[in-house]
Amino acid sequence: MLSVSKTQVVGFRKLLNMDVYLLTASIICISMIAFCSPILMRIAYIFYTKNDFRELHCYRLMGHLVTSYSLFGPVMFVVLSAFLLDTDLLGFLATVHLFGQFIWCFTILMTCLLAIDRLITVCQLPVNGSVLDVLSIVGLIIDVCRFVFLLSPYAGVQLDLSKITIVFDESKSYSITMQYLTFCVNTAVNLTTLLTYFVLFLYLLCKKVHFGLSSINGQQKRFLIKAVLIFLSQVSVDLLYCIIRPLILGLDWQLALFILWEMVSVTFAPLCAIFAFTKSVEIYR
Repeated sequence: MLSVSKTQVVGFRKLLNMDVYLLTASIICISMIAFCSPILMRIAYIFYTKNDFRELHCYRLMGHLVTSYSLFGPVMFVVLSAFLLDTDLLGFLATVHLFGQFIWCFTILMTCLLAIDRLITVCQLPVNGSVLDVLSIVGLIIDVCRFVFLLSPYAGVQLDLSKITIVFDESKSYSITMQYLTFCVNTAVNLTTLLTYFVLFLYLLCKKVHFGLSSINGQQKRFLIKAVLIFLSQVSVDLLYCIIRPLILGLDWQLALFILWEMVSVTFAPLCAIFAFTKSVEIYR
């Protein structure tokens, strides 16, 4: 195991008259903007496109929001951590890891909502915008619950206004619980997405194809293939993360590799969301 069982980063420094409460409020505001972005985009969509469900302006707006938040968020958070925290190596790593987990949850949620929205449009299901509003609200609740879980002591990270503490418990049972609870939450979201793909694909078969593939046009085939590939990539990353992370945490000499992996995870998650969005929109240009 690691040579230390826990490390604490105590005390936020005041910089430019910014105390811990103002910094925390700023981070919470930015986080809530990200959480509420599906609902905000739906409102912008209604006013900007005048209820034309086929218009793509709202999805271009979604792309700008996802791109700007995903690229700006990690950079801003890491810079603030470096200047405002009296930190050491593991403390800084804990901060990066915490924000990386949040970004990962957020991008998975955005990908799921976008996939459901796009599949409803492709399959021409008899639904209106209110269904998507409900999906956005449900997704918002799920994402908030996942974020609270990641901040809880049961996820291995404890956070309050005065210190950030990362705990590596040497108990085997606790370590397994921490890893596999996180894995189960991520897998549940991915399996829900896969189930949505499967049900809507069966709907296509029954309505247009009569249990054959000859009547599906090339546009729908390409979208379904890309949707499945996006899902498989998410599951692969989840599996890889849950396998590699315990191995690295259990070996002292691989701490440097653990740091590298955390940095990569913070960078890779936003790229997944951007890839999912651009590939979905390409079909409709």
